[in-house]
Amino acid sequence: MRKGFTLIELLVVIAIISVLSGLVMAGVFAGLRRADQLQDLNNLRGIGQAAVLYAQNHRFFPHYGDGSNGIAGENDAEGSLLSLSLLVRERLIDNPALFVPDASNMIAAESPDWENKEELAEFTLEPYNCAYGWSKRARKPGGRSDLPLASTAYIEFESDADIEGDGTDASQCFPDGINVLYLDGRVAWCSLTNEDALLRVVERVVVSEGLESYTDR
Repeated sequence: MRKGFTLIELLVVIAIISVLSGLVMAGVFAGLRRADQLQDLNNLRGIGQAAVLYAQNHRFFPHYGDGSNGIAGENDAEGSLLSLSLLVRERLIDNPALFVPDASNMIAAESPDWENKEELAEFTLEPYNCAYGWSKRARKPGGRSDLPLASTAYIEFESDADIEGDGTDASQCFPDGINVLYLDGRVAWCSLTNEDALLRVVERVVVSEGLESYTDR
């Protein structure tokens, strides 16, 4: 009667176990990635709901331009961050962590002292604690519902890098696409292979140079 395994049988068993382990781990990573995408989608949905409440109070979305509306950023990126900051300043978003998806390396901004009106009025998001871009054009609700209002947009930030942004990493939160919030409140996934949809986002929403490069190919 034969005892034990031959070397070939042992190698076959090891190979089978390795393949099965690979399949299991691939499924685990796919599940985690899907969870990150859903969390990012929900963040954008929350931003959209806050923007609708803001528009109900002011008759327009937070927007930037010549300063007549209180926002006059030196560039699109600054204006985008100031626009999103208004949602916190007016207490429509009470947790700045909403601007930081789990898929990024960013650290959320500290919540302001809600009772300190001066501190609250000065609350401003920065590139290293906000992973979303805001529309350059949208002013009032209504109109074409298929136009983007916000999206996953900024590049990841290395937590030990200089806070001015010198240590940013050019990779996106997701390697194959972004979530997009549209004017009608809908949030949908936009693949980087969908050139038409992606170009529409890049033309209207403040995004990172890394994301813009996909439309230049």
